[in-house]
Amino acid sequence: MANKIAAVILPYLCSLFGYSQGQLVDSGGIEADELMRSFHDVLPEEQIPLILKDQKHHAETVQAMGKFSKLSTSWLPLRGSDAVKEPRFATEKAIFLLKELAFPDDSFDDVGIMGAEWWFQNRKVTDNIGFHYDKDEGIASEQMRMVYPRISTVTYLTSSGSPTMILDMITPDGNGNVPQVAEDGYLSFPRKNKHITFSGRLMHGVIGELHQLNAKKEKSEDRVTLLINWWTSTPIPPNCIPLTHNDVKAYKKISGHAVEDFQSWSSEATDGSITTVPIPSTSSFQRIVLPPVETQYYAIPDRYDPDHDTVHLQWSAKQKSGPIHELDLFKESTTHMVFNSVEPKVLLFHAGDVRDAEKLVLEASRKYSSGNKPQFLFYVGDQEKAGNAWEYFGVTERDVPKVVIHDTKNEKRYKMDTEITTKNLDSFLSKFLAKKLSPMREEL
Repeated sequence: MANKIAAVILPYLCSLFGYSQGQLVDSGGIEADELMRSFHDVLPEEQIPLILKDQKHHAETVQAMGKFSKLSTSWLPLRGSDAVKEPRFATEKAIFLLKELAFPDDSFDDVGIMGAEWWFQNRKVTDNIGFHYDKDEGIASEQMRMVYPRISTVTYLTSSGSPTMILDMITPDGNGNVPQVAEDGYLSFPRKNKHITFSGRLMHGVIGELHQLNAKKEKSEDRVTLLINWWTSTPIPPNCIPLTHNDVKAYKKISGHAVEDFQSWSSEATDGSITTVPIPSTSSFQRIVLPPVETQYYAIPDRYDPDHDTVHLQWSAKQKSGPIHELDLFKESTTHMVFNSVEPKVLLFHAGDVRDAEKLVLEASRKYSSGNKPQFLFYVGDQEKAGNAWEYFGVTERDVPKVVIHDTKNEKRYKMDTEITTKNLDSFLSKFLAKKLSPMREEL
């Protein structure tokens, strides 16, 4: 059963950071051996047009807030003196209904949920949504630490667009991912009135290129979703803020007389199946960019059964590559990793397209960097962002593409003088590990 793969993954993740499995999967309706759940037909059909109207109003009024100008989200308090006891408009009614799916059997009170953070996404079917961790954006910006929701959710209001991709990765502080390369993942294809819940600590995003795999896409529709995160704390402003009186008034006007019918509306949700699918050897490799700034490649099947709208993927060592980091010496997170990690660094200096540069080291990164104990860290850097490193290794534009090894632990440097091919690069790295390379002269 696909959801049960976490029985192997979760103990591994928890042992690294001292989490209990309950802390990682965050209780509620997600069991301790699951990473996500899927549901169909979660809302009354007559409610969805009203929510789509709410979405249009939301798009007109949402503001960029905070230090990094991120779009604000709305806060629905469910505890305390300002708690909202009854839904006031269509989207709030949806939140109240979906609460029962996230927290069945009175687990809402057991977990201690304070409220729901909610917002909308309206994207073209080809749009990317960058991979990220849901977090308290205000705390992340102001205090530089990570606080996560208990449960993250996606409700699809149309059937178009690319699938949501969820990876079995967590981060302790936002500066690295564990495991470094995912072993398992999920693709959730948009289906109107479908809802998924997953642990609020997990990496997720949307790859626009995968919209072609959606067998039931509607040609005329955008990809519209309602996002709800469930919190045991109250996210701090200015990124997440309660609705004002005027906000509520405007949303109530959209719902109109339907408010009178709210009490009779109920969810007829059914459990959606999660199907493990094989990854054929002919599968294409998909490039994804993960925070802070690293690239990974995963084999993704080219076809899916239209009836399997949530699929589970398990990648073998040969079906994934990376991570390949961007060498940007103007970013503190990059310089911290370069000079504080003990692994030797393979640096590829290039002057062209970064994707072409990554392909030169793809096989090597798969062999030497994909495990839990990488033998090398791989970086690609152009002159604009890594010019000081070029100078340090005596590399000019005439030399690139050029591969070097920087052994930061022993402060030694090695330059590869042969053409960059898979065979030559493997030989170069193997000789380094066998201590058969001579370092560059220090006068350089």
